[in-house]
Amino acid sequence: MKRKPKIIVWNVTSKCNLACEYCFRPTRIKEPSTQKALDKIEQFRKQGGTSLVFTGGEPLLRQDIVKLIEFAKEQGLYTILHTNGLLLREDLFDKMERNLDQINLPLDGYNEETNRIFRGKGHFRQVMQSLSWLKNKDIRVIISTCLTSINKDYITKIARVIPQFIYKWRIFQFSPQGKAKEFIDKFYLSDKEFAIIREKIEKMDLPFKMQVIGIKDRKFHESYYVV
Repeated sequence: MKRKPKIIVWNVTSKCNLACEYCFRPTRIKEPSTQKALDKIEQFRKQGGTSLVFTGGEPLLRQDIVKLIEFAKEQGLYTILHTNGLLLREDLFDKMERNLDQINLPLDGYNEETNRIFRGKGHFRQVMQSLSWLKNKDIRVIISTCLTSINKDYITKIARVIPQFIYKWRIFQFSPQGKAKEFIDKFYLSDKEFAIIREKIEKMDLPFKMQVIGIKDRKFHESYYVV
């Protein structure tokens, strides 16, 4: 029997405050109550999990997300929050700082205009504001970018607006899954194009770590399991 990875990616809700065309989130899941979610976290730990990724949808739409992160930390799990960033506020960081180990924020353009194509008006500004709040927090920061046919020509410019203090920049090849299948003609990037751009990105001299991930990168995609 194949052993499950120790990194658990948990879709705590399918609700979202964005409607990104390249999204591959679950369209409908039965959202657990707070108590069932707490029980699930304890179960993850007992099953040998070491890291728990809270994602969705948008996990910050859950009113109990701070409590769930706190409990996961009490269970000894490495806690990670995947959020689009629109609901982040400085006081929320204050509440989460003691229990949140890592936060992943998306950035698909290098300014308001280019990022708006993917995430809508105001998203770029909100992410940059969140990054300014995170500068002095003890939370590891990862920026994720979806590499598509639209932003392929200015992908390197995104690296120049990312603050130097972040831990890692992850670039994912567009994956036509879920809702994203409907927009494959708009975002599709061939493996050949991806390989050329990947080589260009990996030659960049940056102050933070970088990870370029293709849809066929088995080592990365087999390093976690989704629940």
